[in-house]
Amino acid sequence: MDRLSECETPADGARYFPPASGIYDVKPGLSPLGTDFGNGPVDGQVFQFDGAFAPYRVVKEQARAERLGKYYQTREFGPEVSDPVCRFLVERLVAEHPGRFDLTTDGDGLILHCASSGETLRFDPTMTRVSGGRGEPAYLDPFDALAAQVQEDLAVIRRVEGRDWTTAIHLCFPYRWTAEEKIGLDFVTMHLPVPGIENFRRPGMVNI
Repeated sequence: MDRLSECETPADGARYFPPASGIYDVKPGLSPLGTDFGNGPVDGQVFQFDGAFAPYRVVKEQARAERLGKYYQTREFGPEVSDPVCRFLVERLVAEHPGRFDLTTDGDGLILHCASSGETLRFDPTMTRVSGGRGEPAYLDPFDALAAQVQEDLAVIRRVEGRDWTTAIHLCFPYRWTAEEKIGLDFVTMHLPVPGIENFRRPGMVNI
């Protein structure tokens, strides 16, 4: 049995659409991990994989090759933030998908073997540098490298003393907007083109 055949995510992927109510409604829709959406244990995963990983990966490769800065931006994403974020990504990938990711260590940091992409990523002890990938251009940093190993686009929101802003965006599947436009914006401002988003912070709604 090969490593990929051991993955727990169904080949056709988890299903979240159409909505159970039958009505598409614009709302935050934030739910705790593990909320039952009918997909079994997969509903508790941060990252989910299905049989479409290969074409998703191709799109990410094409986006990075076109112009990395168009699809990946950071703002106030220093080591004190990026280090724990990237360690969290690695930990969840290994814990959730042992058939796809294998982690080893040596005196020079962490080594992540990624079966789906065929890459072996080597991170320095401070999680600020990465080597060993086949990305073109070369991966800019660990967050860039890790974002290329999953199907989802990734965004990191910082919240400090009541202020929130988008501190990192890795967006290879945009719809009429780019990471360059949205980096540094707060969550609501970023989504203002979405009808109904202005009600996101009204009483009773989820507050990030």
